[in-house]
Amino acid sequence: SSLKLQDQRGVSVKVNISDLNRELKLVKDLEKIEVSISQITTKDQLFEVDFTAVKNDGKKESILLNDSYIEYTIPYSFFVSGKNLKEKVLFKVANAEHVSVPHSSKEKQIIIKVKQAEQLIFKDALVDFKDVASSSYAQDIYYLANRGVVKGKSEGIYAPNDSITRAQFAVMIARALNLQASGDSTKIKDIRGKWYEQEVQAVMEAGIANGTSATTFNPEAKLSRQQAASLMAGVLRYVQFNTETIDGNIQFKDINKIAGYAREDIGILNTLSIMTGSASGEFSPTANLTRGQMAKILKRTLNIAEIM
Repeated sequence: SSLKLQDQRGVSVKVNISDLNRELKLVKDLEKIEVSISQITTKDQLFEVDFTAVKNDGKKESILLNDSYIEYTIPYSFFVSGKNLKEKVLFKVANAEHVSVPHSSKEKQIIIKVKQAEQLIFKDALVDFKDVASSSYAQDIYYLANRGVVKGKSEGIYAPNDSITRAQFAVMIARALNLQASGDSTKIKDIRGKWYEQEVQAVMEAGIANGTSATTFNPEAKLSRQQAASLMAGVLRYVQFNTETIDGNIQFKDINKIAGYAREDIGILNTLSIMTGSASGEFSPTANLTRGQMAKILKRTLNIAEIM
C-alpha cells in the first residue's frame, strides 16, 4: 500500500508505506518528515525535491528508499515557463554531472520517481548520432540517449548493429531505474574494479539480474535475446508491474530452443509486445541482442512500467 499527499498547488507525493517504515526505523529520535519542492533558479531549469526525516533535536537526515520510489506528480503550471517544459527532459544533478532520472509526462503533469531528495534540472533534447538515421530503432535510440540512459560508443557514433554485453545492458538498466549499489561486490570477482562494477552490483541487489555462479557475472559475454527477456521481466517485477495475470503462452516455432528459465519471461514480453520474435514465427533465443534492439525493448519496457 502507499501513502499519498497533495497540496493546494496540485503537487502530490506518493510513497510505499512498507519501504518508508523500514527506513524510518533506522532513524533515532524521529519527530517528523518534511516533504517539499522548491525552485532554485528563476528560469525553472533547476529545482529541488526534498524528503527528509527531522529529529527531536532539529537535525535532518535524508531518507533513502531502496526497494521503491518517492513519486512526485507536478503540474506544469507549477513552473513559470511550464508551457516550454513538455519538450524537455529531466536529469538529477549529482557530483556536478547530469544523471538519468525516471520521469514521464501525462495530462500536463510531470511524474518524477526518485529514491531520495534530489536537485533536478530540465534540459533540451540535443543528442545526435551520425549512424542511426537509417535504423528502424532510431526513435528508440534517441529517446533513451536524450534521457542519459544509453550513450554512443564514440563521439557521434551509436553503432546500432553491434552486439551488447551483459555488463553494458546492466549499466543501462541501472541508469534507467536510478539504482545505486548498497552492498559489497567483492563476492563477484569478475566485476571487481571494472567501470561497470557499481551498476552491475545494483542490478543484482535489485533482483533483476543473476550471476552465472556464486562468484561470477560473466560481464563481457554477449547478451542473448532470452537473457535480455529475463532482464526486462525482472525490471517489470522490480517496479511492481503485475505480470501474474498475463498469459505467457508462446507458440514460437523454435520454442524447444528456449531455456526453461526464460520461457515464462519471454511469454510475458511477447504478450506485452515488448519482444515479439520474427515474421517467420521464431524467437531466436540464443542470438545476440544488438544495441538497436536493446533500445527498442528497453524503451517499451520503461514505457509500459510508467518509468519513462
